Amino acid sequence: MKCGILVNMTFRKLSLEDKAIFDRYNLVKQGYFAYDLTFAMVWIEDVQGETEICDLGDITIIRTMCCGKRIYLAPLVRQIELLYDAIKLIRKECEREKTLVEIYVLSDTQKQVLETTYKTISNPDESDYIYNAKDLINLVGKKYHSKRNFIKRFKNSYNYDFRMYNPDIDNKEIIKLYEKWKSTTSHDTWSYEFELLTRALDFYTKLDLKITVLYIEDELVAFSINHIQPPILAHTLFEKADTSYLGAYQAINQFTAQELFNDVEYVNRQDDLGIMGLRKAKQSYYPVMMVTKHSIHID
Repeated sequence: MKCGILVNMTFRKLSLEDKAIFDRYNLVKQGYFAYDLTFAMVWIEDVQGETEICDLGDITIIRTMCCGKRIYLAPLVRQIELLYDAIKLIRKECEREKTLVEIYVLSDTQKQVLETTYKTISNPDESDYIYNAKDLINLVGKKYHSKRNFIKRFKNSYNYDFRMYNPDIDNKEIIKLYEKWKSTTSHDTWSYEFELLTRALDFYTKLDLKITVLYIEDELVAFSINHIQPPILAHTLFEKADTSYLGAYQAINQFTAQELFNDVEYVNRQDDLGIMGLRKAKQSYYPVMMVTKHSIHID
């Protein structure tokens, strides 16, 4: 596809079949480690059915609505050299619709390609935490001493059962645990997150999500929902635990890593939203890198 050729930008509603289009680009091999452009997360976040896609073969454009505005996600491109063409197409479409150009979740590599022409901005609170998978699996060394102690105390204190998710048994229990967590949190994002969680559970098989659950006796005390992109990356999309059970968070974290992350190098555990408690918890697992996401805004 050449940008100089007249291109008919035809958008349609995102469908589950579009997972194959996302897979075609293999973004992880392009160095894109953020969770935002995994098909699973794009689909989960499309709660209102407003996400649209335009597939042009070597370039795919994704757009949605946010706070009443049309926004675009970082374009999918076969080669990084096509990124300028993709941005030009977005600009043409925005000009046609008489809307502002707003493009989000661009990677560091994409920023470097575009920065001679476009000014980008970023928010540190939206940077993703990336961990070495082996660190989460093994928790080796002095820096993980407290994590190992919490898990040891959990194992010694409770009659627990860790296993993979069974929707017939566990779906209602996950919702119940989330409702309990909601009543104890001061996070103002819980309502939106709950919508995403229920959507993830509804479509988990078609999105190829891997869900683990942790019970004490007959009570669900923790769960973890993950998306795996072997051989490089896994994403933890949702994770909740009942903190009245000491060590539940540390246990679900390591048990899940041991069950699911043996065939990947890194694990993305998302951003901290600028929430200090969440930041402290994420930093305590010693990320090996932070993934900054950039945006372009043109009036």
